[in-house]
Amino acid sequence: MAEFLEGSLLHIGFAVAGLAYLFRDILWLRLVAVGSYLIFSVVAISRGPEVMWEFLPWYLGFTVINLGHALLLIYQRRLWKFTPEEAALHACAFPALSRQPAKRLMRQGRWKTLEPGFRLTREDHFAGCVYVVADGCVQVTLKNQPIAQLGCGQFVGEIGFIAGRPASATTIALSNEDSAGPRVLCWSVKKLRKLFEKDSDFRLAMESALGSDLARKIGDNNIAIQRRSEFATPL
Repeated sequence: MAEFLEGSLLHIGFAVAGLAYLFRDILWLRLVAVGSYLIFSVVAISRGPEVMWEFLPWYLGFTVINLGHALLLIYQRRLWKFTPEEAALHACAFPALSRQPAKRLMRQGRWKTLEPGFRLTREDHFAGCVYVVADGCVQVTLKNQPIAQLGCGQFVGEIGFIAGRPASATTIALSNEDSAGPRVLCWSVKKLRKLFEKDSDFRLAMESALGSDLARKIGDNNIAIQRRSEFATPL
């Protein structure tokens, strides 16, 4: 009977170990692996006078390693947890980024609620900050003529930052329905340049976010040009 139970436990342990590799989430893989090595440890100890001392340290060692990594993952996930405002911005501005790099980007920035009429950038002047709109709208003007509006997830001042040149347009904060200005996340240009030099992971994450926004703006601009062309074409 004891041998049957021991054999059954071994089979269960191997089944649990195999199950661990079916999880895509590394945290669950670690936790289920801990369960399998604990089962193997029980089997090693339950042999009475024939305790498998040569295997028990290995089982316990793998248990500690996997448990340690699982606890570290739980800590990191709590550390990278989004606030509701951050979660909304992540969805509209950084959808291609995973939680950790997106959280790092947002931690380096400052949240601001702008006054209506505040100028984020001035045409032919170097911008001091790069902004991303979290809520509300920003008016884009060229030669004092409105040409576009930017909303949630769209960047302001990024072209001047990337090219190292003055802003090509003026951007002005518009008022919302409650008369408040837009809510933005901003980064100092000087701070961004220092981070780009020191932190390659941060640079890759920011460049990915800026590249996605630039591609969207180019696409929107091409559609607008095409529509104007179709409207101007005589029947």
